[in-house]
Amino acid sequence: MIDAAISELPDDSIIRPFLIANKAEVKRMFITEYDEERARAELQAEIKAETRFLDIVNVMKTFNVTAQQAMDALKVPELERAIIEELIAQRSDK
Repeated sequence: MIDAAISELPDDSIIRPFLIANKAEVKRMFITEYDEERARAELQAEIKAETRFLDIVNVMKTFNVTAQQAMDALKVPELERAIIEELIAQRSDK
């Protein structure tokens, strides 16, 4: 499976020479360290957080309300609010 994945990479791929040179280590890591369930759970959590963030921003813009008011309307749990407020602050600085 790993050999096939490496062979599918374009010849000009930046990572291809590294993977070929370290094929044994890559295989070992994939077999022993990669946890598909954990990776899937982490991805789902990231998607959920991003969706929640976008929902709050949309409510803020649509109804011209504060982040706190938007989170109240969407019934965001208290434990998530500080994280979301930090995200809003970070992204509004850009």
